[in-house]
Amino acid sequence: MRFFSKITFLCNLCFLIFVVMNELEKNPDRLGSRDAILPLPAVEGTLAILGIASVFVNVVFATTYLFFLIVRKPVPVAKWLVWVNLLFLICQFFYFKLY
Repeated sequence: MRFFSKITFLCNLCFLIFVVMNELEKNPDRLGSRDAILPLPAVEGTLAILGIASVFVNVVFATTYLFFLIVRKPVPVAKWLVWVNLLFLICQFFYFKLY
């Protein structure tokens, strides 16, 4: 569970980068003369895929954590990491619901 929470956190960071890239590409005036934020389309595509997939990874993490709480089994995960991942999940629901 410790490793899975760290993977979820990294996916959530990719979601944050995806949102920033998406907002910057919507407004090409801010970019200047460049067509893309990253000159490497493979990196940009990977970040976009991980950013979108982070919603599903985050839902699985939250469900697993909730299961451990219901069963009353100790979860070897830092509390701040759980709260940050759950906060990202709420932000992801709002982001995809509004856009």
